[in-house]
Amino acid sequence: MHIPKPSLKRYNSERITAAIDYLIANYAEASAAGLGNFKSLNRKYDARTLGYFLKRFGLKHSAVGDNKDRKYQITEESVLMMKGITNRRQIKQISVFKQANEFNFKSVTNELKFPNY
Repeated sequence: MHIPKPSLKRYNSERITAAIDYLIANYAEASAAGLGNFKSLNRKYDARTLGYFLKRFGLKHSAVGDNKDRKYQITEESVLMMKGITNRRQIKQISVFKQANEFNFKSVTNELKFPNY
């Protein structure tokens, strides 16, 4: 069986800045999801901040290239780990969408016994 090598796309400081801008603009959602507080950040360390965010998902990124053309990429180990998780979920037929569809909101509301007005 042939296992393809994971794609290790690279991103530069402009892409990192755009990602951090998005996190700052949507800080309330990120905070509510337990992904960190991105309301006010020291913008000098955007790459470090992105690394912190990726770490919440079990991912790591590393710098590649020289200082003049510095780029970053998710490490190969992180990509392989995520592919392993995905493969195991597919083998066991675990799907977030399937589980969300199985959730029955009506049964939950019946258990709460809301008063009739």
